[in-house]
Amino acid sequence: ATDAIDPALRAELFRRESERLLSETRVLFQNRTNANGADDHEEVYYTASNVRYARLLFEIVSDSFLSALSLILVRETKDRSITNTCIQSFDHALALITLFGMKVEQARWISALAQIGIGVGRLDALRLKNVECLQLIVRFVNEFAREEE
Repeated sequence: ATDAIDPALRAELFRRESERLLSETRVLFQNRTNANGADDHEEVYYTASNVRYARLLFEIVSDSFLSALSLILVRETKDRSITNTCIQSFDHALALITLFGMKVEQARWISALAQIGIGVGRLDALRLKNVECLQLIVRFVNEFAREEE
């Protein structure tokens, strides 16, 4: 039914709804902070009341998160804890992407992993992180892609 709506109207409706949600969220955060007397420097954890909010937030940060992880993973050569954290983050992000049914994002994240995995032009430049990226792709396909068959 939404496909029949004029694209300009759909964009305007999306903009209005986004502004409404943003305004509502600001008020909720402000009220919660004021009610708790929380300091501006204090960390506060909020849970999503609906999975759609979590998906929306993930959609918003997905590209930035992917860029940051990819850049760090490509550049890091010595610190195994950093590369392990990046690969683990890729793993968790792919699980969320699958849970949310985000096919476009899934293709981007898998493509980034593949580029890191096979982006080495010479065999002597191959690192453990490259192999781990390829292993993650294989593990992802085994765990998630078969569920869709």
